[in-house]
Amino acid sequence: MMPPKQALDVHLDPKQADRLRERLDVLLRLQQKHRVKENGALITLREDLRRRAERVASLTDRIMEMEGEERIARERLLALAEQISAARQKAMPALAAEVAGQLQKLGMPHARFTFDHKTTEVGPQGIDRIRALFSANKDRAPEALDKVASGGELGRVMLALISLSAGSLGLPTLVFDEIDTGVSGEVADRVGLLMKQMARQHQVIAITHLPQIASKGDAHLLVTKDHEAEAVTSTIRPLNSEERVQALAQMLSGRKTSKAAVENARELLKRR
Repeated sequence: MMPPKQALDVHLDPKQADRLRERLDVLLRLQQKHRVKENGALITLREDLRRRAERVASLTDRIMEMEGEERIARERLLALAEQISAARQKAMPALAAEVAGQLQKLGMPHARFTFDHKTTEVGPQGIDRIRALFSANKDRAPEALDKVASGGELGRVMLALISLSAGSLGLPTLVFDEIDTGVSGEVADRVGLLMKQMARQHQVIAITHLPQIASKGDAHLLVTKDHEAEAVTSTIRPLNSEERVQALAQMLSGRKTSKAAVENARELLKRR
């Protein structure tokens, strides 16, 4: 019996058959790996992976672009930081001299004030690391302000710095909370005079227990606390002329005022 003519026309290429079997094996393994049942699903998956690869390639390009932008921004930042540093170094000697001058007026005739400057890596404060150095005694070299200054000295240094910077900062109101701590007598009087000078350009509010300073103000506000009720309450009220005399007299001599304290209070108000 002869085979059909169509069968006689079929020619099997062993190599092609091997390639087809290998391809079929690959397709079956891919279906199993990706848990799909048909080639159409594999094609869909292939297209999705291709799109993801394109996005990754695009992301890589974007990262390279952003790195370039970051490099340019860092160069600009460093250039600006260097400009600021140069301006700071130029201003430091004059500012230090002005602070020292103010400290001498505030009762420290041998005060020295300077800045220690070092360059560091760029950061929030630029490329400068600056420390204030201070000495109140002529026989001691200036050291770190926060290490050697007493409470009274630190208050006067802060007052000197604020008095010099308030104008350039455009501060309409300055509030001093017992900046006179650690001072008395003539020094307190000098502190009060400096604050009075500052009050010509700014509104100055000073919380103080020193009559020399309280007497320099244009107005005197008395703060009292009531401890009798369940909740402590504070009140504040302006004093008239005579009440102000009595308040200053109490600062001078305590709750029980003397005639001398009253006269001294009147004298303080006269020469304010």
